[in-house]
Amino acid sequence: MIEEAESTDRLSGALEAVAQATGAVVSLYEGRGARVLGPFHAHPLGGLLAESKAWSAGGWAWNIESDLVGRALARQARVDTVTAPGLAVAAIPAVGLSGTRLVSVFGWSPQRFPSEHAATLLAGVLGRETVTVWRVFRSTKAITPDLFDRYCQLVDTLVGTSVRNDEARVELVRLMQMREVLLAKVSHELRSPLSAISLRADALALGVEADEERRRSHIGSIKRNVAEMSRLVEDLLESGRSQTGLFSVSKSLVDPLSPLTAAIEAALPQARVRGISLNTFIPEALKEGRLFIHADADRVQQIYSNVFGNALKFNVKNTKALFYSGDQNAAFSADGWSGTVSFWLSLDPATDLEPGFCDPIQVTDSAYNDSAIWVDFTKDNPRQFRLGVFGEKDAWDPDGTGGGDSPKFLDRLVIVEQPPFATGKWTHVAIVYEGLSAGAGKATLYLDGEPQGTSEGISEPFAWDMSTATI
Repeated sequence: MIEEAESTDRLSGALEAVAQATGAVVSLYEGRGARVLGPFHAHPLGGLLAESKAWSAGGWAWNIESDLVGRALARQARVDTVTAPGLAVAAIPAVGLSGTRLVSVFGWSPQRFPSEHAATLLAGVLGRETVTVWRVFRSTKAITPDLFDRYCQLVDTLVGTSVRNDEARVELVRLMQMREVLLAKVSHELRSPLSAISLRADALALGVEADEERRRSHIGSIKRNVAEMSRLVEDLLESGRSQTGLFSVSKSLVDPLSPLTAAIEAALPQARVRGISLNTFIPEALKEGRLFIHADADRVQQIYSNVFGNALKFNVKNTKALFYSGDQNAAFSADGWSGTVSFWLSLDPATDLEPGFCDPIQVTDSAYNDSAIWVDFTKDNPRQFRLGVFGEKDAWDPDGTGGGDSPKFLDRLVIVEQPPFATGKWTHVAIVYEGLSAGAGKATLYLDGEPQGTSEGISEPFAWDMSTATI
């Protein structure tokens, strides 16, 4: 992830300084168990281990660190060991709000002056001569258990602070995005009453309405839309109050036709400008005033206004979707299954798709992030083509932080930055999945027979209800 890369870049110099100051060895692993920094060492013992390829894949030190990191990730707590030659090593997880992001490994240092026997043991595992190891041992300063523990706390503070700073930056970006969304919604909500006021005022100013009753109607409409704008401003204030538990709802017996009529009247000018007709069907019970609801009239009108406003805003050309029953067209086993989804596309994503996300295919009984297999085009040009395979949401996102723009969600996708789609050219798309719902599933995306990437480690179960699953 981008945040982890930034963390490791900043930590590189700091961890190297720790190794220099303490005489120990320091490494850094990411949350999936792969080493991303180190081992940093500045004293002969670390150099001897490095020369002997102890940290190479499958090497003696590599195996020990991998085991420690795995146990630290599982326990979400520090794990220590003392190797047979008497070298102390600790794995220290940096746990943030979203779980463990980084794990530090500190040590490879004796806790007391080593013996010749310890030198013989280390020489055996490294494949070096005992005299060479003993010479290095004699020049190595021991780190007492108490001092070792304090050094581990220092590393924990250093890496943990970096992780939490990264999370704070991500949260700040999220809040800024929420602010932009809020501003966009506010401008959208204000546009309808402003359009109504403007059109009615223009009609009055130009004197196009000679009929006194029509003029009074325009003036009444302006007043109602001014009141609507005042309500929207009050809603913004209420939104702030809701954060402190002071949000209020004023309920009374309401004729549901009144807020509906007000919302329709406010939307009519904008609809006329767009060449859209608003048609309503009102049941006789409402017309005759025989039905009342216990509600907040302003909130009800806001709901209607949101529906009409969105309908007028998103009046793009009609799109068609085909739905097939999953029960008769998709194989599935809750204990694990494999398969392939194959289809062809001929389009230019930049010119042939409407704005917004577009899913050529999605298989699910719930949602895109809950027991689903899909591919999509992202909403903005240049569009990416993505593969997503998700089991039960409660299993892969138990804390509810895996939104569509979160690292937890995006890290699971196969993303093609420059897909080969074009108008007049048929491109073959294949999704090959193996072992889903069996604890170690994976899925690979192919375009024209070429693999584009694989989503691995899909460990969560799938719980499709095939009677409601659709393709």
